[in-house]
Amino acid sequence: MFKVLASDFDGTLTNGGRMLSLEAVRALRALQFRGVKVSLVSGMNYPSLFKMGFYLGCRGAVIAENGAVVGYEGTVKVLGDKEPSLQVLKMLKERFPSLKELWDNHYRSVDVGLERSLSKDEVSSLVEEYSREVRFIDSGVAYHILDRRVDKGIGLRVAAELMKVEPSDIAAVGDNENDLELFREAGYSIALANAPEELKEEADHVTVYPDGLGFVEAANLVMGKLKVKAVGVDYPEGLGTLDDIEALKVIRGYVESRGHIFVDLSRVGGDGFAAKMDYAAGLDLIITYIQRPADLNSLQPELSYAKHMGKRIVALSTVKALDDGLFHKVYNDPWELLEGEAEILHPR
Repeated sequence: MFKVLASDFDGTLTNGGRMLSLEAVRALRALQFRGVKVSLVSGMNYPSLFKMGFYLGCRGAVIAENGAVVGYEGTVKVLGDKEPSLQVLKMLKERFPSLKELWDNHYRSVDVGLERSLSKDEVSSLVEEYSREVRFIDSGVAYHILDRRVDKGIGLRVAAELMKVEPSDIAAVGDNENDLELFREAGYSIALANAPEELKEEADHVTVYPDGLGFVEAANLVMGKLKVKAVGVDYPEGLGTLDDIEALKVIRGYVESRGHIFVDLSRVGGDGFAAKMDYAAGLDLIITYIQRPADLNSLQPELSYAKHMGKRIVALSTVKALDDGLFHKVYNDPWELLEGEAEILHPR
C-alpha cells in the first residue's frame, strides 16, 4: 500500500497548457480521501508551490526547485547552494545580453530559472563549460541552472524522512526527463503518455492518456492497490432530530470500523453544488439521507450527477417506499442499512 503519491506539476496536473486539469484535481482529492498524501514535485519556487499545494489540499511534503528545497509541516530544508548558479548566470548574460531570467528568481533559494528563449543545446553546453558545480535542466516550461549535488530524487529522499515513510512507500508520477531521479528513488513510478522515451523506459507503468487525464489514470492505479473505500453521506439542511443524529453516528461508526473513509458531504466543498460534486467524484459510495418527501427535490441534482458519474447511491430514509429510480434501494430503518453488505449493491 502506498502512503504517498509524489507528482510533478506542469504537464502532469495540467491540461496540456498551464491550466489545472479539473479531472486531475478530483483524482487528487480522491487519493487523499483514502489516506494517500499527495506531494507536489516541481521546478517552481517554494513559496509558489507551497501555495498551490495548500490551495489543492495536498497533505504531503512540498519538493520545490527540482529537489533543492523541501518543506513539510513547518520545516523547510534547503539542500543546495545558489552561488555557483548565479556565477554561471552572470557569464551567460555576458554572452547573451538578451537572455531573460524568470521573474521569480529572487524567490528561489538554490535554482536559477531562465526563459526558454534561446537554443537548449547552446545554453546547456555553455552551462557545462562554465562550471562543473552546476547542471542544466529543461523542465519543458523553463531552463534551470541547479547545484549538481541535488535533484528530485534527493528531494524525495529528504521528504520521505520528514514524512516518516520509506521511499518504497511512495509512488511517483511525471512527464519529463527531470523526473528520472524521482522515479529511481520512488517505490513505484508512472510515466504519462506525453513523457519522453527515456522516462517511459525507466517507469514501472506508462499511462494511456497524457497530461491531467494521465494523472487520473495514475491515481486510479494507486487507489486500485488500496483496500480502503471512501463513503460519503449527504443530507438536506434541517436534519437534526435525535433519531437522525444517532443514525448518522451509527453510519459513521460502521463505515470507519470497516477501515473505510467517512466523508460528510454536507460539510465539504463549500456551499456550491459544483464544489460539492468535486468531492463526490472521489467517492466509492454515496449514502443520502431523506427525512421527508420534499427532500428528494433538493437532493435530485446531486443524485443525478452522481449517477451520471457511475457512483453507487444508497438512500436511507424515514419515509417508507420512497424510490423514484435514482437509488439502488431505499432503507426505512438505519439499522437495515447496516445489515449485510449494503455498500456492495449492484447498480440498476
